Amino acid sequence: MLTSVRNVAARSYYYSFKDHDNSYNHSVEKLFSKIEDRTAETFQRIEIAIDEMNLHGYTKGIGEADRLNLMRFLFLHMIRVPAVMDYLRQKSEEHEASISKEYGMDYSEDYVQKNILRVLIRIARNKDAPILDYLLKKDCRILSVLRSRACFLTTDNPVQRFNKTEPEVIFYPNTEVYLPLNQRVLLFLHGNEGKLQIGIFRDLTAIFDLNCYIARKAKELIVCSNKEYLTKVLDARGRLRGFITNKITDISDCLITFRLWPNDGFLSGLPTFLSQTPKDFWN
Repeated sequence: MLTSVRNVAARSYYYSFKDHDNSYNHSVEKLFSKIEDRTAETFQRIEIAIDEMNLHGYTKGIGEADRLNLMRFLFLHMIRVPAVMDYLRQKSEEHEASISKEYGMDYSEDYVQKNILRVLIRIARNKDAPILDYLLKKDCRILSVLRSRACFLTTDNPVQRFNKTEPEVIFYPNTEVYLPLNQRVLLFLHGNEGKLQIGIFRDLTAIFDLNCYIARKAKELIVCSNKEYLTKVLDARGRLRGFITNKITDISDCLITFRLWPNDGFLSGLPTFLSQTPKDFWN
């Protein structure tokens, strides 16, 4: 589907539930908005750092508070996507149907929605799988693309992961994580030394290959301001095979690795931590 940002439709009341007076409660959405507001300030500092890199070849970078904002933002975009919400809805509906049958109660769509949101919040607070802590331990690279005909795509599945030798689980040091912050900036996580660096990504071929990977993992929507570029990506994504490894310029000893599977579909890349969700989340 070729579309613009303005034409991307949002699902109504996606993160809301009904209170006792039958009015909608938007507290979960407000929580997400607070994270986005904090990250917006970090984005401004990233833009300044990138401008310094382009003009002077160096930058004082950003601080640890900005790293924390970015990791919260990334985690939010791991769980705040249609595929995750649809998965949680399926499980919540199964749970509600089972409970209703067992206790002879009416099936409640409101309880289904509340359970979805409860699990969504508890995933972030799961002490047995502190995902945010693992993200903060990873090396963090913020990579900028020079203004050209190349750009990063975004989709309804914006966070991508890859591990060449192990399952694509956040907890493994070898798991790499990618999130386009906008059309010119990519957030890239790997390793476990906690480094924080900003650099320039000059390899347009590698950017194109990454976009093919991003497009392959989309579920419903792919967004790009350049229709011609997006069409080329969509035409090429089905023909690419195997591993492609490209060096990121201006970042020493840093390799990006992509794996392109033929017709693997989005659900094969569903966040692994969901399959490890403790059973008591549904109790």
